[in-house]
Amino acid sequence: MLAPLFVALLTSTASTMVAVYFIAAWNVASLVIEYVCILMVYNSSPILSVPKPLLPEENQASAYLGNSRWQDLKYCVTSPLILGKVIVSIKRNIITIISSITPLSASLSYAMLFLTVLSMGGTMIAYMVAKQYSDPVISGIRAVCVVGKYIWKTGLAATFISPILTRRLGLIRCGLWSIWSQVFCLLPVVLAFYIDDGAGITSTVLLFLGMALSRVGLWSFDLAETQIIQEGAPNDRAGLISGFQYSLCNVFGELS
Repeated sequence: MLAPLFVALLTSTASTMVAVYFIAAWNVASLVIEYVCILMVYNSSPILSVPKPLLPEENQASAYLGNSRWQDLKYCVTSPLILGKVIVSIKRNIITIISSITPLSASLSYAMLFLTVLSMGGTMIAYMVAKQYSDPVISGIRAVCVVGKYIWKTGLAATFISPILTRRLGLIRCGLWSIWSQVFCLLPVVLAFYIDDGAGITSTVLLFLGMALSRVGLWSFDLAETQIIQEGAPNDRAGLISGFQYSLCNVFGELS
């Protein structure tokens, strides 16, 4: 929450390059600390070093593998037995995902929400810079968005809005109402792009008020979608669908 304001302070008092170098150094230092903490956790829990027991079919396949890792890799690439098991596993996972049509639809809908520029990401910040918003204004807006995100996600949306909608409308309709409320709240945001007043008050209010209000529907749909997967997918498929959704979210996030 304080990061946007701190970066704005660096760029306004020093320069943009100083802020870039500081963030890069901070990330490198954080990476070292994270790996040290991971190593401490690994060493403090001996069970993490215990190999996972092989299933019977995995045991059968491992009997064909050589002693060296190069031989193992070469055998996995060339062996019809290993390749056949991989292909069968992929087909089984695809069929499993497709057969869970209701959780899959909700999961795809949620993942596609990441294919957007109507959020406080890099593309939106570049647009604000092109519209000649000052660094303090951009940082302030980002801070407000972060505060609003945590208020809506952990407070009102999670505690009041989503449970009320679920009780009165049902889980599926709660998700539908939530995602459509996000769409309607983003209509003024789209309109703001056609109001050519630079960083004027009209386009600014439409742009950021619409994005702030759309977060309500977004997080309500997030909660509904998570519950749909938990209730609609069998236990052995929920993890597979969640992993599929996570991968799609990353893909759509990169495409945006």
